[in-house]
Amino acid sequence: MLNRLVLFNLLMTCGLHALEPGRLMSQYMHRQWGTDDGLPQSSVTTIAQTEDGFLWFGTQEGLVRFDGIALTVYDTTNSPSMGNHFVNDLLVDQDGQTLWIATRGGVLSLGPGGFTPVGNLEGLSDPRAYALAKTDDGSLWVATNLGLGRIDHGSLTMFGVEDGIPDPAVRALQAEGSGLWVGTRGGLVFWDQKNGATSKPQMLDPIWCLLRDRSGTLWIGSRNAVFALKAGVLQKHEMSMNKPGVNLVLSLAEDRDNHIWVGTSLGLARLNSDAIEKPRPGAALDELVIRSLFEDMDGNLWLGSGWNGLHQLSNSELLVFSTDEGLPNKNAWAVAETRQGVFVGTDQGVSRVEKGQIRTTDVPAAFIRAMYTDSRDQIWVGTRNNGIYIVSGEKWQHLSQADGLPNDNVRAFAETKDGRMLIATFGGGLAIAELDGRNAESWGPPLDNNFIMGLLSESDGDIWAGTDGDGVYLIRNGSLRKMGVDEGLVYPRILSFLGNPDGTFWCASEGGGIFFFDGVRFHELTTAQGLPDNNVFTTIPDNTGDLWLTGNRGLIRLNEDRARSVALGRGQELPYKRLGKAEGMRSVECNFGGTQSGLLAQDGSVWFPTSNGIVVATPSNPIKNVRVPTPFIVSVVADQQTINEGDTLSSGADRLEITYTAPTFNRVDELAFEYRLEGYDNQWIQAGEERKAHYTRIPPGDYEFRVRSHRPGSDYRVSNPVHFTIKPKFHQTIWFYSLIGLAIAFLGFHSVRLRDAQVRLRETELKVMVQERTQELESMNQVLLETQNQLIDAAHTAGMAEVATQVLHNVGNAMNSINVSGQVLQQHTDQLQGDYLSKLVALLNENENHLADFFKSEKGQKILTSLTAYSKALNRTKRSLTGELLELRQRVDHVNDIIHAQQATATGGRLYERVSVSELITQAVKILEANLIDEDVNIIRTEADAPLVQLEKGKFLQVLVNVIKNACESYQRSGALNPRIHISLGTASRNRETQLVVITIRDYGPGIDTQALEQIFAHGFTTKPEGYGFGLHFCANAMADLKGDISVFSAGPHKGAEFTLILPATY
Repeated sequence: MLNRLVLFNLLMTCGLHALEPGRLMSQYMHRQWGTDDGLPQSSVTTIAQTEDGFLWFGTQEGLVRFDGIALTVYDTTNSPSMGNHFVNDLLVDQDGQTLWIATRGGVLSLGPGGFTPVGNLEGLSDPRAYALAKTDDGSLWVATNLGLGRIDHGSLTMFGVEDGIPDPAVRALQAEGSGLWVGTRGGLVFWDQKNGATSKPQMLDPIWCLLRDRSGTLWIGSRNAVFALKAGVLQKHEMSMNKPGVNLVLSLAEDRDNHIWVGTSLGLARLNSDAIEKPRPGAALDELVIRSLFEDMDGNLWLGSGWNGLHQLSNSELLVFSTDEGLPNKNAWAVAETRQGVFVGTDQGVSRVEKGQIRTTDVPAAFIRAMYTDSRDQIWVGTRNNGIYIVSGEKWQHLSQADGLPNDNVRAFAETKDGRMLIATFGGGLAIAELDGRNAESWGPPLDNNFIMGLLSESDGDIWAGTDGDGVYLIRNGSLRKMGVDEGLVYPRILSFLGNPDGTFWCASEGGGIFFFDGVRFHELTTAQGLPDNNVFTTIPDNTGDLWLTGNRGLIRLNEDRARSVALGRGQELPYKRLGKAEGMRSVECNFGGTQSGLLAQDGSVWFPTSNGIVVATPSNPIKNVRVPTPFIVSVVADQQTINEGDTLSSGADRLEITYTAPTFNRVDELAFEYRLEGYDNQWIQAGEERKAHYTRIPPGDYEFRVRSHRPGSDYRVSNPVHFTIKPKFHQTIWFYSLIGLAIAFLGFHSVRLRDAQVRLRETELKVMVQERTQELESMNQVLLETQNQLIDAAHTAGMAEVATQVLHNVGNAMNSINVSGQVLQQHTDQLQGDYLSKLVALLNENENHLADFFKSEKGQKILTSLTAYSKALNRTKRSLTGELLELRQRVDHVNDIIHAQQATATGGRLYERVSVSELITQAVKILEANLIDEDVNIIRTEADAPLVQLEKGKFLQVLVNVIKNACESYQRSGALNPRIHISLGTASRNRETQLVVITIRDYGPGIDTQALEQIFAHGFTTKPEGYGFGLHFCANAMADLKGDISVFSAGPHKGAEFTLILPATY
């Protein structure tokens, strides 16, 4: 019966992404992490992966967990129970979750309860543990300097030389059934649970690592060699590397294609049958000391180096041949194919790619710019300034100006209908020669522009020539016709052609996109029609009906029929795929020498010259879909209190932060998340790449949080839920209200006169308070009016009327919220029923001498009940007034900030503060609370940890208010059923030294059309009938003043708008 560990291993070996065995080691995607990326130390001693997908790395400075994004370090500072943070080995238990850790201070286990020391190795004279293994009986075995240790039910038993261990310094273990192989500095021994140590075979060399592969072969890493032991037969593989010296085999791994990878002190190697593959001398992988090797569940190979950090090898969609693979120069310019293989032209001549290997040719080294295969299977090679080489098999001949060429700078070839070779030169116009190289001479009618970039020869004899700045020339029956703007060719620099059997063709231009010629005129396809780039060097077809476009920013793949339809005006959408470094390119800059700067090979592959090698795509056999990982909820924190599954919070939750992730190590940028808090969210919240969810002021209730992940076109993977309950705070409970009611009734019954005096005094205080605040408000309004007039006068005097209008607009926005507070205060004041108290006091005075009898009467009983109710109402009014007055003060302070900010601008004095952007967002939302309630707009916030920023607080707060208010008001004319504004806070990096804080404010209202987007920040421009166009103009000026940036994006009408605010971070 398969246990969980076996199932886990099956999962690993059945992943979607094994390293393709036909590739050279240098042709895998190579990524690297070091201390600058979060590793605590640059030596990675061991690697493991738990069932949940997390990778674990051991270093000399702690244990590291990796999810593809964040490196989380565990050491003795944050996990004191580790005892020692020098990790030598890791072992995943059969349950797939528990991690066993060998350190220099003993052995630990890591499970749901944290780190736990096991085995009591710390009691030994030398507690260092070097390797771990677990046998079928559940025993944990540990390699030490004092021999072999067995940990069974927490107790440690040691076995040494006296028990048959060849040397007390044990360095490697490999379980096999209920026994295990033990590698020591004195050789190898098999330990049998019943019979103890045996010698199978007798080896005396030091052993550093052991591996039992799927076929049962035991691989043994020693000095200068790897040994394979199968069925009692020992086979030796000498590990001769590219560098001299003693070569220690330190690590071994088997991939799912059954290849053995060998990590040594002199580099990396791969055993393929009896052959040993090594990187080329000087290649990146040749410079590493490989301490550990591991293949993850997706087929990636991980390398832990001695002092160069962590490395990952993975498949890529594109294959590259460059200097690491044997090209003499990384600058590839042209490519052609014959029956002998594919030939590549570089800045150092011509090379041939044969069965994945680079072979040099005898063609003299030259700057190659064009290559063409003629009907005789010869390759015509055009150079930058050295004429032409005609390559036939192993022979070649040379043509130059001395042989009749008008110019030695050759850019393109095309075989004519009558079987001759037409030659495009850069500066000498057109030439022609026989296929055997004879009779080279200038050809065709005189041209206005002799700088020819591209050629196309059609079956009817027509010749098309693309020029460097003069459009396209058509040569038909000896006559010349120039094609340009009148024929629809609106861009004059034409680089290459791609002909179709029906007489139509594509041509590429540098700056004008691509053009489709339908037989009559040209039709452009540019960024205006959906093409992602206007700089296109060449167009290459594949066998799937797609076109591949090269340029300075990588490759573009699109469907030819769709492209033709859009160019002809019959279609609107142009789907495409952009390929670059994420798909395996080492440089996204493609090179262009002429029409032959690309090739559709006979096997269906497509070849592209770049500034770092020749890139190969296999359109009919794309890379398999990348696995979608199941998300994992890392932590739930409410008001700085960690919540576990099923917990109940007894004190409410003002701030809830949920961290989640999904371990993945391929196409990390494609993975997107959505989350939902059942009981609060009505739908899934799209979080993109964010891995934190934030909620504020969650009401009492029962909640369930889930997160799901997906990639483009994939199904969703949903996490296990986390359930928790938030109990109401005491002041939210029925007990609180009941106790308050009883207390008021008791005091009202026994202290009527005292309560009457208190009520009168409270009423007087409230009236005085309201009168003072109202006078303060009137005084502030007068000050604001005078300040506005002063600022407008100053602005006009200085020629800055624009500043005054911005002040008016911002103060007006703030005054709206102040007026709302004033109206609320007036309503509460009107509700104070002073007449009722006067009548009540008069009635009590009338019955002053017999109050006891009076309260026993029916009227007296009603007065007590009424007075109790009135007291409750008065307390509620007081609380409302107190809260409203506090908010009024905050809004008045905001007006003061606006005024001070504008005065500082005028006088040159500014107050910079280190502030939390999250708190400013909260304050802005509070200021606009009335607007949000009126429009029934829901605020959704997604926040990542962001550093403080140093800025003028009032100015940036006003920017937030203006942008959020603008988003809120957009719903006035949208008719949206679920109006909401999504505010996201995160960080970004401009470079290694500059960190940025990024705020996005997105609404789902009517959107902004393209014309309006271009002038959205212009002074006086507005899309609102009642607006003046000052708010967003102020925002643009303010963000520039704060050394930040503001931008807006909208996909079009009815698709909402997204404003992005960027500020430099302060650490």
